[in-house]
Amino acid sequence: HDLEAIRAFVDELNFIAPVQDYSFETSIPLLQPMSSIAAFPRIYPYLQWTVTPFAGSALIGLRIPSAIFGALTVPALYLLGKQLFSWHVGVVSALLLATFPVHLQWSRLGMNNVADSLFGVLMFALLIRGARRGGSWHFALAGVCLGLTQYFYEGGRLVFLALSCIWF
Repeated sequence: HDLEAIRAFVDELNFIAPVQDYSFETSIPLLQPMSSIAAFPRIYPYLQWTVTPFAGSALIGLRIPSAIFGALTVPALYLLGKQLFSWHVGVVSALLLATFPVHLQWSRLGMNNVADSLFGVLMFALLIRGARRGGSWHFALAGVCLGLTQYFYEGGRLVFLALSCIWF
């Protein structure tokens, strides 16, 4: 992949080098930190690397996983709003998120920040659904989503666990 010739934001540079590493190395541990600066595991760069053969090695290949996570967060927020209040609140909150400039910005950058919000919102929606309907598999899926918040941005490691403990 020729990712050296593209112009990227400074924070995206931390993700370009690990993506390039997958092209040359055959056995890179996914949970190993990307660098001494960005102590994130290499899972998100691996997702980016799997997309670049199809989307190209320009910024679009690095940014597609963020766009997918950002797009999936919109229906997840609808589900959360519907579980908490009503389908009206779910639709309004999903529409607000789909047009919220900050969400659009994070969804278009080749960084792992947007992945945590998807799994965190899904976790809360599943917790609420499990508490209301009594399905144990809702709680199990919520636990999986909470676990997935630990593998991307540091905010997910701290915020969603603390919020779920406070909420319960």
